Amino acid sequence: MVMIERQKIKVIYVMGAGHSGSTLLDIILGNHPEIQSCGELKYNNFLNKYQENCLCTCGQKSQTCQFCNQVIDTWKYRTGIKNIKSYQRLQKKYEDTKIPFNLNWSKSEDFNQYLFYTLEFLKSLSSSSGKNIIVDSSKNPTRAFYLSLIPEIELILIHLIRDGRGVSYSIMKKNPDEKKRIKRLVFNKSTK
Repeated sequence: MVMIERQKIKVIYVMGAGHSGSTLLDIILGNHPEIQSCGELKYNNFLNKYQENCLCTCGQKSQTCQFCNQVIDTWKYRTGIKNIKSYQRLQKKYEDTKIPFNLNWSKSEDFNQYLFYTLEFLKSLSSSSGKNIIVDSSKNPTRAFYLSLIPEIELILIHLIRDGRGVSYSIMKKNPDEKKRIKRLVFNKSTK
């Protein structure tokens, strides 16, 4: 009897501060023919955008996009999940924490369910795109740690570092109201 070894899914996980260039890096990597760019998968932005019927990168509404529908349908079939929000609640519970791992969680049924749903979602992205390398630019170290616990995933971490002045400028450009807060933080003065 011949054993067939299943190929691990490679996840390129981009970490760093917001406004550090992760979106640009995600797009650049996604232009490689063997890599599927997914943006931020934390709290599953992909699923949020699908449920809200936002525009997909192909220009169609998510719920009419053939790729998005194939990913969602494949994931639902693989997991038997009926309600997408149940996975999102698990993501929030485990990813939205400063302390990445509670030793009791590994014995928890819902933590193992979270890992299962996460793996199957990545497998669905991979099979639907025909690509074995997925880029997740979530920047959440807790999520990266949990991905590292899944044996079927080969995790490749990229830590982006951008000069703090560039980050500040990017934040201020996007939201001018942040200018006062940043000045206060940098100069430790009250600005009126």
